[in-house]
Amino acid sequence: MGQIDFAGLGPVAPEPYAGDGTPVHVGFGPRFALVPVFFRFIGTFLILVAAAMWVLPGSASDADLVLMKLGASLFFLFCGVALVMIHHEENAPEVCFDPIRRELRVLVKSADGQPHVVLRRGYDSLGRVHFHNGRVELYDFDGRLLLGLRVADPVRRAALENQLRQLVNLCS
Repeated sequence: MGQIDFAGLGPVAPEPYAGDGTPVHVGFGPRFALVPVFFRFIGTFLILVAAAMWVLPGSASDADLVLMKLGASLFFLFCGVALVMIHHEENAPEVCFDPIRRELRVLVKSADGQPHVVLRRGYDSLGRVHFHNGRVELYDFDGRLLLGLRVADPVRRAALENQLRQLVNLCS
């Protein structure tokens, strides 16, 4: 770890990174693994209900009810599609920890599929990093949580810990 400046705000001159220079990519995901399964189940159920309103026998086709059935079935259809797509992997942002530039970037795919940087933060602007229970939490100097990521892969977690060990204050 480099020397701390007089105000205690960060390293004056960080030591060079001794790793191989390969950036570590970590994708955002839900905090609990069952959340996407639950949302997909409920979304699929709503889509089936939207279709069943028109297909199942006994559904009356009175002129007064057709407009209400149409509105309700469209509502169920759009809500179901939204719940199915809410945790889609292609829509999820990705965090890139770059040891060469000594920064982390949050990337979001644009409509054409190319990654677009929405946040760029230097390692020297991070207060501390906390590794615990398969999660990585990045804090600002004043103790505010900046980013919390689930890193289930132990190889990726070890690579990230090795990368940040020399540049940021680690709390395990």
